[in-house]
Amino acid sequence: MQNERELNREGQGDDPLSEAFLSARELEVLALLALGLTSDEIGRKLYIEASTVNTHRRKMIRRAGARNTTHLVFVACQRGWIPL
Repeated sequence: MQNERELNREGQGDDPLSEAFLSARELEVLALLALGLTSDEIGRKLYIEASTVNTHRRKMIRRAGARNTTHLVFVACQRGWIPL
């Protein structure tokens, strides 16, 4: 079940092509991935374990239909989830 924030964002909670499909924390992780930070670096910056970062990464890759992290960042830029 999706959280209220996702459902309330312009009614796009079900659309895997919308930014609303990702949680706020996933968007934070995604932005840091796009900057080239490692899982350890992201974990330290967000006060979470590197394994949690990797879990977020795997979920985002699956939801975005991406093949890997590089493709995830490319897709995110194309869809406007993160600025170029």
